[in-house]
Amino acid sequence: MMRGAQHREGLISRQGGGGIVFILLCCFLGGVALFYVYGGVGISYSGSVLLAGASIFFIIPSYRRYVLVFIFGCVFVGIGQGYGMWYEHMHTVSQSALDGVYEGRVSSSPRLYDSYQFFIIEDESGMSIGVLHSLDSGVSYGDRVVLHDDLEPLSSDTMYLKARGVEYVSFFPSNLSIFEGEGSVLRSLYAFRESIVSSLRRVLPFDEASFAAGTIIGRDSVSFSDDLVEKLIGSGIIHVVALSGYNVSIVVFIIAILFRLFLSRRWSVGMSLLCVWVFVVLVGAEASVVRAAAMASVVLIGTLFSRPQWHWYVMVCVAVGMVLFRPSLLVYDVGFLLSFSALWGILYCAPRLVGIVSLSSPFLYTLWKIFVETVSAQIGALPILLFFFSSVSFGGLIANIFILPLIPFIMLGAGIVGVGGIVSWGISSVGVKLLSVLLDMSLWVSNVFSSIGTIDVSFPFIGVVAYYISIVYIIGRYTRSSLYTRIIS
Repeated sequence: MMRGAQHREGLISRQGGGGIVFILLCCFLGGVALFYVYGGVGISYSGSVLLAGASIFFIIPSYRRYVLVFIFGCVFVGIGQGYGMWYEHMHTVSQSALDGVYEGRVSSSPRLYDSYQFFIIEDESGMSIGVLHSLDSGVSYGDRVVLHDDLEPLSSDTMYLKARGVEYVSFFPSNLSIFEGEGSVLRSLYAFRESIVSSLRRVLPFDEASFAAGTIIGRDSVSFSDDLVEKLIGSGIIHVVALSGYNVSIVVFIIAILFRLFLSRRWSVGMSLLCVWVFVVLVGAEASVVRAAAMASVVLIGTLFSRPQWHWYVMVCVAVGMVLFRPSLLVYDVGFLLSFSALWGILYCAPRLVGIVSLSSPFLYTLWKIFVETVSAQIGALPILLFFFSSVSFGGLIANIFILPLIPFIMLGAGIVGVGGIVSWGISSVGVKLLSVLLDMSLWVSNVFSSIGTIDVSFPFIGVVAYYISIVYIIGRYTRSSLYTRIIS
């Protein structure tokens, strides 16, 4: 059988509809994206496409199966557009609700920046308002806030907040009253998180403590200096303090190993799942963290029942589930898009590229695999970076090769020092010296490669589509792998 035929048989299996379901779910996501990017595709255009497909169905019988998939794909694109339209209609705020005085609860843990903080308040009607305020306001999750201000609708600069459910924004309001909220589990978790940061700051310099805390609880919960942020962005390693899927996978691995030492497989999986989702809540449940945790949970459950790990299905089902919860994630949350695009690169490109070099040494093979997966993740994420930021770090690829192997040890050390410092100064001091050495190495690498510069390229939406099509063709055409014959097996 020819390679192209093998590919088609894997994608649309004659023995089941799994591949077709995968395609239809992708079409649904495409429809949601079309609605938010272009306002949807007109009914007349969609009708013409469906009519053309129906004509081919009756004229060329040998292609009926593919034409049916095409027609149903168009239908699911329409369903995706309709869902986005319905969701936005249901969450439209009445103008009568905007009277200049707003009272609500802080519904998210404040995000800390160098000179200000951002938090969301939600009133009784469910309207969410994003507030930018000074760091000295002392706002915490669950506090009651009374705001007197003229709200501003989301603009092109603040539209990314739509992915967090925000409808209006208040910039540094002069009249803001804060009343301490009642105790709750979430409030206690966020206080525990702040204690971790305080423990790290007591024993490490500001930038080192920020970097260490960012690897375990995320950049948004830690105040970073502008200089450090610029260096991390310039060296292409900002993702290691933004709680990417890589960080979450390390947390899941460590938790699962620790529980497996003392518990049976069933109990270790159950406790690991509980701890993973407590961790998700602790760090703020960002889209990239939820995606990684959801996939890790399926993998953990799969090990319990000895089931194969259907990574492609899990990836698209997790994406659909998150988009159903909040469809604007698909366009306005860059972290969500980068997380899935990098994962796509690892799942599609890495298995094909790793076989290019044959290595008999397990150590060298492991290093080569890390390198290939790092490259593959950047291949997947590159067009998203260029589309949103029009630039990419030239030294990022090399910097990641040096720093990524250090991150598990930095996270473990940061956890011991941060959590141990809450209990006892002696526990905290155990790993400080080793953690400090690892942090110095990471920041030195970041400083070196941040000076190399960036590549400035503007990428339109059609360029993103063309890029992925080209990558699929080139890697699929010119590489050989045992996994090539079935993209979805």
